[in-house]
Amino acid sequence: MIPWRVAAGTTLAACAGAFWFARSELPYLLPYAGQLAAAHGARIAVELTLAVATLYCGLYRLASLAGLSRVGRKLEVEQRALERGAGYDPTLAESLERDRSGA
Repeated sequence: MIPWRVAAGTTLAACAGAFWFARSELPYLLPYAGQLAAAHGARIAVELTLAVATLYCGLYRLASLAGLSRVGRKLEVEQRALERGAGYDPTLAESLERDRSGA
């Protein structure tokens, strides 16, 4: 597993949750959306962008510290070993080869 994928997916899920929460809790601001956008639109956009970037970077760092990048590399090494028949289970390597050839 690659840490940036974990961070990106979690960030998207968090943003979707925040959007849903804002949409359900802030409907009283809809009549004033145009005025708010005109007066504070640029600042709101910058603040939201920075919040999303901070969330992404923090999640990426947590995923890296948790060792998710090493897990992905170890799994790739094991998969390559199995594919060439040097894995721990020769029966599994044969099954993978049969699946790949379509037999």
